[in-house]
Amino acid sequence: MAKKLSFVFLLLFLTFTSKEIYSAPRIHAGLSAGFGLPKIPISYFRTPFSLLAGGKLNCRLSRKLALEGEGCALYTFNMGTASGEKGKLRFNLVWGSFIFAYRINSDIEKESFLMLGFGEYHLSQQFNKEKTVLVTPGFSLGLAAWKYRRRLSTVFELRWHLLFRPSNNPQVLTLTFGVML
Repeated sequence: MAKKLSFVFLLLFLTFTSKEIYSAPRIHAGLSAGFGLPKIPISYFRTPFSLLAGGKLNCRLSRKLALEGEGCALYTFNMGTASGEKGKLRFNLVWGSFIFAYRINSDIEKESFLMLGFGEYHLSQQFNKEKTVLVTPGFSLGLAAWKYRRRLSTVFELRWHLLFRPSNNPQVLTLTFGVML
């Protein structure tokens, strides 16, 4: 799966860079942290609270397009039930993905992007003593705002992630803030 995705991204990279190219692509590295809200299909659990952290590498392909590679980890705190029943649920994710960002708005100091990402998610979920660990493909959709400064640029992202497995298709809404070097 990863080899197929790499080949597709290489083809897309060559296609997009052949049209409108900057004199030299700008490459930025960054770190981010934020919050996540997993949508757990088990209905009697409260809305979970998660923290996430990650790193990314961003390459501008043209004035309108950027390609981003990221790696993130999301940790969900032990959640209680809304009904008062005893039960413990954990939902943790680690993922790596490639993201295509299309610029929708810009001025001298800031830019806004629509984002579409594809990646591989490592899901570890546990209900009481029953634990499931699996690797699944998934995709993400989102919005990003970049604000440029002399030394450190800032990034704000809101993304929705959909995992293809297990059959209940877990989803996560993430809100992150980061810095780009």
